[in-house]
Amino acid sequence: MRLGDIRGLAFDIEPVSPGWERHTPSDRGPWAHLSIWAAEQNFCRNWFPTGRNVNEGVFVPLAPIADWLFKCARYIAYEESARAFPTDVDLLGALESWKTAAPAASFNEDSWDDRRFEWSDRHFLLAGSDGSWLPNLGFTKSDDKLWISAGPGRFASSGAPSFLFPAGTYSISWRDARQVMGEFVDYVGESLRESKLGNEFPWSHTAGAFGRALEINLLDQLSLELDMSSAEVKSLFGVKSEQGLLRMLGLPKGSGAECSVALQSIRDLDIEPGVIELIVQCDQATRAAKRGRFGERRSRSLEAALGSRPEKQGYEAAGLIRRDLGISDEPLPNPIDLLSEYFDIEVYDRSDLRSTINYGVAGGHADGFGRVVLFSSPQTEKPWSRRMELFRCVGHLLLDAGPESWAIGAGSSNRAVGPRRRRSGAFAAEFLLPQAVIHKRCGGVLDVAAKPDVFPSLMADYGVGAQTAAWQCWNAGLLSSREVVYELIGAYGAEASSVTST
Repeated sequence: MRLGDIRGLAFDIEPVSPGWERHTPSDRGPWAHLSIWAAEQNFCRNWFPTGRNVNEGVFVPLAPIADWLFKCARYIAYEESARAFPTDVDLLGALESWKTAAPAASFNEDSWDDRRFEWSDRHFLLAGSDGSWLPNLGFTKSDDKLWISAGPGRFASSGAPSFLFPAGTYSISWRDARQVMGEFVDYVGESLRESKLGNEFPWSHTAGAFGRALEINLLDQLSLELDMSSAEVKSLFGVKSEQGLLRMLGLPKGSGAECSVALQSIRDLDIEPGVIELIVQCDQATRAAKRGRFGERRSRSLEAALGSRPEKQGYEAAGLIRRDLGISDEPLPNPIDLLSEYFDIEVYDRSDLRSTINYGVAGGHADGFGRVVLFSSPQTEKPWSRRMELFRCVGHLLLDAGPESWAIGAGSSNRAVGPRRRRSGAFAAEFLLPQAVIHKRCGGVLDVAAKPDVFPSLMADYGVGAQTAAWQCWNAGLLSSREVVYELIGAYGAEASSVTST
């Protein structure tokens, strides 16, 4: 039996009845030969060191897996990034980085490790294995995608299988994945009830248990995302109840964070004095006037952003807009005038908000206009760095969320990670310095871009820093190695471009 579609998410379930005596509730529940698919990849395909044949699945009890999915549903759906340590959709990579990172402020080594273990238990399937040999998969939702991080298994017991799939991250439709995970939990729940084990797994008595687990009020969602108690969230926003928070944000009852510029922005920012006031003001201001040009530009950009990976989406949208503007290969005109006249995006400086960790906030409403607010920070003091932050925020406004979304909000900071961050960075880099320009300047010849008569002129003519220029050359396929990239950044990183401040 197959639940779902292997092009998205699917579970292949072939029920089996173990011959040994079973004692624990999980063991007494349903067993199956199981295959888990995503993006046409079978993550359960394996072979044993002692065998010769490749196996298309694993023999496992299903109750622990369904129980884990039910209990961790909210974290998969709403904890896009851990608050203690910024985690990307590459969950395995994030876990390894966290292991080697020194404890953040307010943590000692024990509490730092505890927080990491708690996070990994909420996102990695192995936490629901109950000792079974399962593939090493991590799950998290970002916007409208479920991201699955897949890597080599690490089993303490000998004789474990080797799973045969390419390590990496895979993205699939969250709507479809949610449906399939719900069907799997319901299937296991029905089997548990038939086996008289419903009392051991109370959720098995609830139809649509996985979907019910995702139901969450706004205050609880913010508590989860910000790793705060409800009382702390209310204090942060200066309200006494969820109703008060909704009134402050101008939201109807039942709204989620996706309905608010402020609540989308806060997920990307470190909380500092003035931040809450700023994002609420940005939320309120951008809905005040009905305009239309901003929504039109967003729709046009989203039409272009059809690539499967965030970086490609950013590149394609930047190229389309440059063509629409009639400046395909030219340096940008005055950015402030361009953003105001063409995109209906306002730019504000908040020199009174000095920060080393937060750089900017972007917010807008599809039927209103967009706003970028830049902090006073090391990222915004240099003209070329400021331009990058400015257009990164523009990329968020144009490409974050779907065409049906009313509110769009994002932050730029040292904790901002994930697909949105990569897409907005690609958009900004390509909008400022198109790869086509680099090809023309180099004649398409490898490493010509690194020459002292070429690379500095790219920086100066297009108003970008060494880091943006070097990585654009690399992504254009015109540098022979990453070592050359780092050498260029080291050699030219301290040089000022000729671009005047915007």
